[in-house]
Amino acid sequence: MKLAAAIATEDVSRIVRLLSDVIQRGAEPIIERRRYFMQGIAELIDAKRWMWAHSKLDANGAPAFFANITDGWSESELTVISRITLTPAFAAAVNARFGHLMCREHFTAFQTESVDDGDFEPGESPLVAWREAGFVDWVWTFDPLGGTTLSAAAFHRGPGQARFTIRERTILHTVMSQVDWLHREGTDVVGTDRITELTPRQRMVLLQLLSGDSVKEIASKLNLSQHTINDHLKELHRIYGVSSRSELLARFIAGRPDATSSPS
Repeated sequence: MKLAAAIATEDVSRIVRLLSDVIQRGAEPIIERRRYFMQGIAELIDAKRWMWAHSKLDANGAPAFFANITDGWSESELTVISRITLTPAFAAAVNARFGHLMCREHFTAFQTESVDDGDFEPGESPLVAWREAGFVDWVWTFDPLGGTTLSAAAFHRGPGQARFTIRERTILHTVMSQVDWLHREGTDVVGTDRITELTPRQRMVLLQLLSGDSVKEIASKLNLSQHTINDHLKELHRIYGVSSRSELLARFIAGRPDATSSPS
């Protein structure tokens, strides 16, 4: 996807400072460096909320997330956005526009270029819930990491803010293209091998689990009973051949001793 805007000298200086700061934080855990980097980009493009994730595309081109960090969201907002992005119709609409690019090249796009109400059957657009939650606009960027693995980041604006500009999209695209190491670190974990086998609901439960939520918190966020969440966890244990939550989490954490073992 071609970008049609130059960025000012001041923008370049701020980008260089951000990249330099991230490099100097090399001794910090990768998740903290990513968080610092994402917050820096949010300030560059005046975004109020952001999320970053690793994912694999399933057979239908839908993303199956296995890592996720966010900032600026309330629990209810995260629940809404998670439900929207995991809706099969939403994934199909995005895939129809960008499926040919997803795992082939780095690209950055506005919300209006990605999906709109016309992509869905009348009365079935998930974007209605998105607007009702107070979201105004988003811009997101995708970096292919080999095979069907992607690094994806999205920045959102809320009430009272204007839509993102071409200049801001160009800044985002430029910065994200310079940190290949930051995209790739942490993707070589054994848990990703089976992530596309999970149902959308199992993926949502797993994602909340990886974020550190308890069964009670997951049940509340997904509006399900704790019994149902425990049933999903039992199925996740079966799929990954583990017997505890800690073993399951270890399969998604690079550097853990049992993160390199094969599922039994």
